[in-house]
Amino acid sequence: PGHVDALGSGHARQPPAVGVIAHGGHQRRVRTLPGGGDGHVQALAAGHRPCFACRRDDASRFLAASGIANANSADIALHGERWLSSQQAPQRLSPIDLPGLPDGTMVRAGERFHAIRGRKALAWDFGGYQEPVGFGELLRHPMVLVTPRSVIATLRAGYKPAWHETAMT
Repeated sequence: PGHVDALGSGHARQPPAVGVIAHGGHQRRVRTLPGGGDGHVQALAAGHRPCFACRRDDASRFLAASGIANANSADIALHGERWLSSQQAPQRLSPIDLPGLPDGTMVRAGERFHAIRGRKALAWDFGGYQEPVGFGELLRHPMVLVTPRSVIATLRAGYKPAWHETAMT
């Protein structure tokens, strides 16, 4: 209930969590890429934390790394940082910013979204990730930060997000 696509509609709705719903022997994956698979990195970029109901270990690790006291406080902080609910323009990035971004950060270069992983950029769309490219490819376009700053701080503090299987190339 209340779960929506990571980069689709509903960014401002609660609860901002990502996970797998299991009830009565049935499972329902939420915030997934078309064709299945985990959209955890995209959900984090959209300002959603892991769900305590279905990803308790991930949610606990996320809060511990974030330094935020509880899920409600995290939800409030993330809501204020989402693109669709924030009152601020997205942060522009310069070439010097890219190497300092932790794995799991998403940026937009031109009209394409990219996830940072292993000092490379993986272009992403609803079909999954593409082959990794060097940061030089991104520099050809204006770049903005997609992932909220508090999530980036959590990633820097050691939180490791789940990656979609297409990012494993």
